[in-house]
Amino acid sequence: MFNSILILLAFQSINLSNAKEQLEMAIEICRHGARSPVDQKHNVSQIYWPRGLGMLTEVGSRQQFELGTELRKRYIDEYKLLDEVYNPEQLLVMSTVRERCFESAQAQLQGLYPPLTQSSQNTPKLTSWQQTHVTLPLSSNDEDFKNFENSDSLKNLNDSPGEIAYQNIPIYVQEEKKDFVLRGFSHKTCPIMVQRLQEASQTQYYQDLLKYYQEKLFIPLSRKLNIQPEIMKWDEFQKMADEIVLTLENGQKLPFQLTEDELKLIRIFMADEFFNVKNYGQDIPWFTSSRLREFIADKMQGKLNNEHNQKFIIMSSHDSVVAMILAALDLRQDEQPKLASTVIFELWSSSNLTSINGNLPLQSKVQWVKLLYNDKELNLHTFCYGSSNSNNFMPNKCDFQTFQQKLSENIYPIEKDCFETQYSSIFQPLGQLDFGKYNQTIVAVALLGFLVVLLVIGKKMFDNSLKKKQPKKNFKGGFKFVETE
Repeated sequence: MFNSILILLAFQSINLSNAKEQLEMAIEICRHGARSPVDQKHNVSQIYWPRGLGMLTEVGSRQQFELGTELRKRYIDEYKLLDEVYNPEQLLVMSTVRERCFESAQAQLQGLYPPLTQSSQNTPKLTSWQQTHVTLPLSSNDEDFKNFENSDSLKNLNDSPGEIAYQNIPIYVQEEKKDFVLRGFSHKTCPIMVQRLQEASQTQYYQDLLKYYQEKLFIPLSRKLNIQPEIMKWDEFQKMADEIVLTLENGQKLPFQLTEDELKLIRIFMADEFFNVKNYGQDIPWFTSSRLREFIADKMQGKLNNEHNQKFIIMSSHDSVVAMILAALDLRQDEQPKLASTVIFELWSSSNLTSINGNLPLQSKVQWVKLLYNDKELNLHTFCYGSSNSNNFMPNKCDFQTFQQKLSENIYPIEKDCFETQYSSIFQPLGQLDFGKYNQTIVAVALLGFLVVLLVIGKKMFDNSLKKKQPKKNFKGGFKFVETE
């Protein structure tokens, strides 16, 4: 803490008003685009998803393409971090093993590096010799070879390598059980997390949270859908809530009436799912993010040491990964990471003649880190300096030395620890957390919901006095739609 204060005071005394700022590197952790639900046990959406469950949809592809175009504006057009045409030395793209993440990375890259036009000077060209000698390893007597020679579409290519000059960019994928960088939280990668989350579910905090959502959300919605409420445990409802949210995010309609307050409460529930259950306390996200934190710190340090020329790293993953790194930095959010959400760590530097405390000008170079979440700058001061006072150093930013030190603290050997049968030496005993900043939101929603219920009851009583009951209707599919009376 004392060293951090000294560094902070030193940076406060440096005049950076005339410094020329330069973006050195950016590391993006992004959630995939819109997908189909991963589970349809209760089939509440009554929708057939042609590509199957858990797959990227056309909406998701568009989201990631648009994200790529925005990144191109920032990192190619505005800050000149990257070359206009793909340079293998500058870009590294990684993805989890899930297809929706791999395809999201592909779509994002099409926006970042769109296909080159035939007239572009950057489009690769074939020489005359290459045009006449390009062939497949086929015999000249092979029928396929004759078709190849007589193909009009190939003849019309002239000196172009293809009809559309796509910029081919590799995407690196690691087997899930070995992916400790992006899947450290997964039970398939880290079996010990099953025990830890089971222990978290026994805490009073979790029990209070579960009771609240059962009363305010699980049971009322189960009755509306004619599903037995006693089977609606946390995991069960999470899957149903996911199907509801993803149906709406893909522009589809639900076959039942969902009020604005119910949807708002579902989104608050999903925020608790990712930030206060899966990442309960501080030691869980700190443990599961060990290799990811180490990767970020090492890549930035390597860039400053000229050990590599990578300037932009894309890591296509899940809301769980986005929530994990935000929780590790103690930057929990009020809602679940949205589809195509991004967390971007930017490494900046400035170098010019500066004066320190009025002394003679000196040549100085300062490096700092900026954190963007969905294009919004987050405050790193609590994580780096133990205070949210944004007047220290530069607003919201953290000097690189402190950031590197803090991010690299307690890097667990999770490749080994994840398979420990006794983990008391790894984790501290779980205590009791309070509802924190979600208290006010939950109370407000509860009061509003109570008032709505009173209004609905009053209206129904009035309607029933004027007309007879309407018959219940059966709804085709996994549940019976029951009209409230």
